[in-house]
Amino acid sequence: MRIEGKWPSAELAVLRWLTEQLAADGGPAVTVRTELSAQWSGLTVLVEQTPGRGGAAYDGLASVDVTAFGPDRVAVGELVARIEPRMVELPGRGAVMIDDVEQSRAFGFIPYANPGVRRSVATYVLTSRPQ
Repeated sequence: MRIEGKWPSAELAVLRWLTEQLAADGGPAVTVRTELSAQWSGLTVLVEQTPGRGGAAYDGLASVDVTAFGPDRVAVGELVARIEPRMVELPGRGAVMIDDVEQSRAFGFIPYANPGVRRSVATYVLTSRPQ
């Protein structure tokens, strides 16, 4: 089978989708930066494509970590509650065609170097086809 086109960037698809969807709710910043500045305050969502399962034949699978940063557990939990339904809504709706989104690792708190920052991370697996 000859495959035409290329698989889309899952990281970019999630970044654009969450930026658009969370902006409609009044923020927060969505980024691909890996470090927060020393002057950081408020809420931030970090999106990073990570090594994953790969794909089979025509379907491409890509793993994406979504990290919610905030000043405390309550703020991060509220941000997570906004992110999770948006990720479920992504298939078939973003600027890039994504066929399916599976949360392979649920949000959970992970320590962060800055004691004034809390973070919670989830991993999603996105299925797409060449476009």
